[in-house]
Amino acid sequence: MRQNQNVFWVKSGIPLRASNGVFYNNFEASKTGNKIEEIKKEFQSEGLPFMWWATPSSRPQNLGDNLEKQGFKLFAHQPGMALQLNDLGDKFPISKNLEIKKIENENELTDWIPVAFQSFGMDLSCKEMCRELFNNNRLDKSYFYYIGYLKGKPVTVSLLFPGAGVTGIYWVGTLADARKQGAGEAITFKALLEAKKMGYKLATLKASGLGFPIYKKFGFMEYCKMKFYS
Repeated sequence: MRQNQNVFWVKSGIPLRASNGVFYNNFEASKTGNKIEEIKKEFQSEGLPFMWWATPSSRPQNLGDNLEKQGFKLFAHQPGMALQLNDLGDKFPISKNLEIKKIENENELTDWIPVAFQSFGMDLSCKEMCRELFNNNRLDKSYFYYIGYLKGKPVTVSLLFPGAGVTGIYWVGTLADARKQGAGEAITFKALLEAKKMGYKLATLKASGLGFPIYKKFGFMEYCKMKFYS
């Protein structure tokens, strides 16, 4: 990980795009091309795929153009959303066939990872490497993981990432054959409710096309657009 006033990036060592990335940068316009090339070589030297977040706080403002000149491709353009957790109710209808729980041990995390990866169409070949990383994050309470079982089968997941006074909701996914049964809504609510109980006032997320109407239902509002390059 490297973090200073000009850049924040994470290199996990796991060969998955979602596990490595540049999350913030503030470069002088005249130096942007060289900085991008420098960082790209850092990841390429270890054969690691990664993604670059281009957000309203990224500088220069034409970061995307600079990335594309360096060979990057835009693969997602998603809204950034936020919710005041005081506006979240305390109850939500959950199917009696769906059990939702917070992951408490590494064995339960073994169920979480395949559901998360398959929901997002990701390669399972790195699941053992990810389990060690995810379990370390669970143990030091950097992340909180949630899983939903439909009639005993693990089908839906979410992740709560608290920090800097707010909490982020990530990895909300449901297996294709279990969608449109309220599982994604229920596990999102579970994470949000626990964040509220922890004392957090604001929840944030980036929304996929499938997730956007669910988040709107909970009261999330769109505040920005974020682009993701690889």
